[in-house]
Amino acid sequence: MQHPSEILIALFLAIVFLTGCSGEKEQSELLTVNLKNCEFKTFAVEDLIDESRIIEFDQREKIVAGGSEVICYNDRGIFLLDKYINRQVILFSNDGSYIGAIGKPGGGPGEYIIINDAIVLNDRIDILSFTGKVKIISYSLNGQYESYKELSVPKAFSFEYDRVNNKYLFYVSNNPEADGRLLVYDIATEKISQAFFKPKTNFPPYEVKTFFRNENGSIYYWEPFHDYVYKAGADSLEKVMFLDWGNRQPLNEMNMQEFLERMSSDEIYIIKNVITSDDYQLVNIVKNCPGLTPELLQILIADKKLFTFTIAGNENFNISPAQYIRDHKILYLIEPLNDKNNNSRLKKPGYTFCLELDITKLLSKFTVNQNN
Repeated sequence: MQHPSEILIALFLAIVFLTGCSGEKEQSELLTVNLKNCEFKTFAVEDLIDESRIIEFDQREKIVAGGSEVICYNDRGIFLLDKYINRQVILFSNDGSYIGAIGKPGGGPGEYIIINDAIVLNDRIDILSFTGKVKIISYSLNGQYESYKELSVPKAFSFEYDRVNNKYLFYVSNNPEADGRLLVYDIATEKISQAFFKPKTNFPPYEVKTFFRNENGSIYYWEPFHDYVYKAGADSLEKVMFLDWGNRQPLNEMNMQEFLERMSSDEIYIIKNVITSDDYQLVNIVKNCPGLTPELLQILIADKKLFTFTIAGNENFNISPAQYIRDHKILYLIEPLNDKNNNSRLKKPGYTFCLELDITKLLSKFTVNQNN
């Protein structure tokens, strides 16, 4: 039976996300964002739809509303991970044409029961699945099964591949069987080589994504109840951003009682995800105030300047957190909620299209926030 505190945290995470370190290295130019001093400009989702390029998916039934996320957007197309319904990686072309599905749920060779995460590499797609053991199932980019391996790693919820050092990074959360919440697995030696962040054994695990790898192979790491964003190096984590909202210590470093008190009584900020490119960094943050609907805030860093904003949905549309940055555009998923729109492509519920928001046009609407 779950402890009541575990149930409270699980419920809190469900609401939010549906809308000591070994080897840690300090960053000499650590970017500090004072959230209390930022003014978040509000944009209406319908205005952005009118101004932006729309990529309509031609097979809408392949996209699950609220349950799909973009894990890669490149010349091959848009790769969407659906963990809960189809349990596959769905590939669409850059104009929205359905190409195919990668991965096969089942109990046979090259199949899996659960899909926890997936990553797109230069020559393959790796799927993470845990059913008693951590398994990596690899497929070609054309969807052909290639290989299967079991790893001696505790239950993992998110992972990434460091191609330079030939290592996997696993987020295992607060697993009492692990030496850290973040584990580095050396593929050559087939062993865990490093562990970061001691697990809080009285806290439940958080089933969330915690990595982003950009086109240059740089890997960024975060945790939802932590205040730092890190860049993963060969043997260390480098702090690259500190989100300062007046918290004396990260929420996930508090004791259970204080953690629950803060969640139930204070305004708090939680990292949803981080996406980066050569020119930009974007952090999606959930602002939670007791008794109010959680609010998704976005912090865009361009030319070392901060641009802070939120996109307001309405009765017609939901908009996802920012999914990817490519060619100076931010990619979002849009979910139409009813059939009040005249355009037939917006009538069917579900994530039926992508919105490509031009960053240059977005920045032209701003007075730059001072970075405090």
